[in-house]
Amino acid sequence: MPNTQLRFINLKTQPFGLFLLMAAVFFIASFISPHKTVDVNLRDTYFVITIAVICRLLALILLIIWIIYLLSNRVLLSIRLTWAHILLSILPLIALLIILGFYTPQEALPTRYFTFTKKESSVNWNLIYATLIAIPLAGQLILLLNVIGGLFKNRRLDG
Repeated sequence: MPNTQLRFINLKTQPFGLFLLMAAVFFIASFISPHKTVDVNLRDTYFVITIAVICRLLALILLIIWIIYLLSNRVLLSIRLTWAHILLSILPLIALLIILGFYTPQEALPTRYFTFTKKESSVNWNLIYATLIAIPLAGQLILLLNVIGGLFKNRRLDG
């Protein structure tokens, strides 16, 4: 019986295939609601970014991470570090896109004027967004640790 299993989706030996799968999911999700936007306020400037652009950018980043894993698969230090990197990278991004795509907090709705006397929201959305962005960024350190640690381990074994 021929082996029909795809090589990059074997989660036991190469769990980083999830990066390729999630890149495809994010790319497909970019076409679902292409005109929905996110407003980013930095000091006195508003940046308006469509969720489609965010999804495509995340798909590209996940694809690059998958390629890095393909190239460094033989020198990785630990499969557990790979799983930790996958979970820290993908789960917060999924949560962030669900929040941005399907839930808009009441204070984020556009108004014709700004009022500085609004009641403070019980939920600090900026903190939630920053946390959901910082966790995957910090998770990339695990990828570096996994690759560099594996290189040093293999160097020690060879020499």
